Amino acid sequence: MSPDAAAPRTLRLLVADDERPALDELVSLLESDPRIAAIVTASSGTEALRVLSTEPIDAALLDIHMPGLTGLELAQALQRFERRPPVVFVTADEERAVDAFDLDAVDYVLKPVRTERLARAVGRLVDAVEGAPIITSGSAAAAGGVAATSAATSTESPDAPATIAVTLGATTRLVRRDAIRYAQAQGDYARLHTADGGFLVRVPISDLEQQWAGAGFVRVHRSYLVALEHITQLRLSGASPSITVGDDELPVSRRLLPALRERIAEHRVRPRA
Repeated sequence: MSPDAAAPRTLRLLVADDERPALDELVSLLESDPRIAAIVTASSGTEALRVLSTEPIDAALLDIHMPGLTGLELAQALQRFERRPPVVFVTADEERAVDAFDLDAVDYVLKPVRTERLARAVGRLVDAVEGAPIITSGSAAAAGGVAATSAATSTESPDAPATIAVTLGATTRLVRRDAIRYAQAQGDYARLHTADGGFLVRVPISDLEQQWAGAGFVRVHRSYLVALEHITQLRLSGASPSITVGDDELPVSRRLLPALRERIAEHRVRPRA
C-alpha cells in the first residue's frame, strides 16, 4: 500500500467475508498498511456481529453477501450501536451501492480489489474514526468502487464550468460536467462515467438528457447519453452502429441514429485520437 509510511498504527479493523481466499487476500493487503494496528476476521455476518458486540473494533470492511446476516443487514444492525464503527463494503456486487450508502457506508469497493483503491478506503475509515471530513479527491469508482449520490445538481457560473454536486454520506464533491464522458441509465438512476470512474446519481437519464442538451450531450441509445467531445471512434454504418467513448464501445439505436448524425454535423465532431 502507499499511505504515509510515518502514519501511526491506530486502527483496529474487522474484516468479514465468507469466501476464504477473498478474506485472506484482503488481510494480506491490509497487513502492510501502517495505519492498521490489528485485524480481526469473521467468515459470516453473524460472526461479525458477535465480534463487533464483544470486542473493541474501530471500523469494519464487510462483504455484501454472507451467510447469517448479509453485510447490509449487519450495517443496519450497527445503527443501533451507541458507538457505530464506520463501514466500508468490499464486494463483487455492483448493484447494491445505493443501498450501502443509504446506510452511511464510508466507501464501496468492488472486487477484484486494487491495492491503491483499498488504501484510499482505509484512509476514509481513518478520517471517519477521527471525526475528520471524508475527502473524496478521486472517484470512489476509480479502481473498482462506486460512489452513490442522493442528488445531481448543476451549478452554472460565467467564470467556471458547470459542475455536478454528488454526495457520499455526509461528504459532497463537485464533478465537472465536462469531465463526464457519458451517462448510463440504471432504472431511476444514472451512472456518470468519467476518466476516473463512475458515480451513481438519483436522476433519471431522461432528465439529464433535457438538462444537458445544450452542453454537447446527445442520447444515442435508451441506456446511454454521450458527450460529443469525448467520442473517440464512430461506426455508424452496418448492422450494429456504435461509438467509442474513451475505452468503452457503446451501441447506437437505429431510431436515434439520424439525430446523432445531425448533432455530429452541427458540432463538427471529429473522433479524438
